[in-house]
Amino acid sequence: MLVPDQEILGKLAGYVGSLQCTQVWVIATAKIIDSRTAKITLVNNYGSEDLTCTLKLNNDNTYTLNKEEGSTLKFPVRGKWQKIPGNLTFHK
Repeated sequence: MLVPDQEILGKLAGYVGSLQCTQVWVIATAKIIDSRTAKITLVNNYGSEDLTCTLKLNNDNTYTLNKEEGSTLKFPVRGKWQKIPGNLTFHK
């Protein structure tokens, strides 16, 4: 997948972004642990910060992202950095 406005990074496994800025965190590595779990490394588009986390498919078809180590996921919104919690649930 190509990240919008970040095509210079090439095709990647995925990314996490915000509609309020161009900052993105791209999936640099992904390793399948089992049929419902993957360990991924996210890196910001500047390459200055990274974090390792687990992405798990839950029984209710949501996904849970749990930070294990590294930087805090954050995005600039109206001139201030907004830190994202280390545990997130994604709904389709």
